[in-house]
Amino acid sequence: MRRLDLTQPVLLGFLALFCGCATEDRRGTLSTCEVHHLQMRSVTIPLVVGWVDHFSEDYSRANRSVFPNAYPEGPASKWKRERIYVCQRCVDARQNWLESHKSAF
Repeated sequence: MRRLDLTQPVLLGFLALFCGCATEDRRGTLSTCEVHHLQMRSVTIPLVVGWVDHFSEDYSRANRSVFPNAYPEGPASKWKRERIYVCQRCVDARQNWLESHKSAF
């Protein structure tokens, strides 16, 4: 009787599940920016896998209240991606905030 070898199918399944280019849908239920009241666009970006706490408390406050739907910041995965909503006014507001607070960095 011939023995069934499941090594290859199991290994391929494992690799596809854990090492593949997966995309996580991290869009919230609202597609309208809660600050600027504009329709946001859906984008797919490298998955942000952590947070680097090198920002000032003022920046963190502004990030939550002035530009919460700009692109996320932090270390990005080389293999995984995430789908998020981005508000262009939030992106512009962060850029303006950074330019007006250059001396704080």
